[in-house]
Amino acid sequence: MSFLNKIKGLGSYIINRSKIIEEVLNELKDDIAEMNRQQMLRGETSKGGPILPEYADSYLKTKRKLSQPSYVTLFKTGDFHSSIKTEVTRKRFELIATDEKTEKLLAKYGEDVLGLNDQNLKIIKDKIADRLNSKFKEAINV
Repeated sequence: MSFLNKIKGLGSYIINRSKIIEEVLNELKDDIAEMNRQQMLRGETSKGGPILPEYADSYLKTKRKLSQPSYVTLFKTGDFHSSIKTEVTRKRFELIATDEKTEKLLAKYGEDVLGLNDQNLKIIKDKIADRLNSKFKEAINV
């Protein structure tokens, strides 16, 4: 590829940067949602702390019968976890849940159950950077 074509590729990359970032986020949106689900299964919020308040003693009996952990995971049947999706807008993403229990669960346990903790954000940022780097190299044909 000639130098002029590399410059054109660079210009195109710069002009379409927002679109490229959105494309990369869309490629990773299933990974992002799954990371949030796994984080919840460990009982963690996006702030890195435990999901609170703890389950009531009466509910813990149900969790034990289901062979599920005693800490809060917001998982019983899987409907809430399955409804977690990543919405992508331009240069950002947001985790949402569409299950009918979402409003009630967020009111009780907080909005921080939807979102990635610092460790998961670093992983996603690294994946985004790798993909953007690949797309940049592709644009300038390196």
